[in-house]
Amino acid sequence: QPLISDLKKLLEHTHFAVNSKAMAALSMLAEGVGSSLFPYLRPLLPVLTGLSKDKKLTNPVANCLDCLFGNILSFDHLLDKDDAIPTAVDEKKQKNALARKSSLEFLMRCIERGEDAGPRGVLNTKNAERVAKLACQKL
Repeated sequence: QPLISDLKKLLEHTHFAVNSKAMAALSMLAEGVGSSLFPYLRPLLPVLTGLSKDKKLTNPVANCLDCLFGNILSFDHLLDKDDAIPTAVDEKKQKNALARKSSLEFLMRCIERGEDAGPRGVLNTKNAERVAKLACQKL
């Protein structure tokens, strides 16, 4: 997937407009192609949550993550202990408060949208308990 690797490189660009356009392209791929891109787009979750520390990128990151959830990512993927939401909201691993807040807001939007987000948006009992536990830890 050379296109996705090129877009990933653009996420590291120093200008926010370049980052934003790369995220828009990733969003379109996630919505258009769907779950078959999982192995290529899943590794971008920590990259995207980390980018949300830049105030100029908070909205583009949120839009991109919203497109990934349900089409590419499920609650199982979001709640994975490695490079997912628990890592993104851990004060020891993510020093930036805006990035941590944005990650929690993303998780909240995923819960609100659920199955409406796409075929992978189903929230089962096990994951509901995991979300509740994570939320309680962050209070």
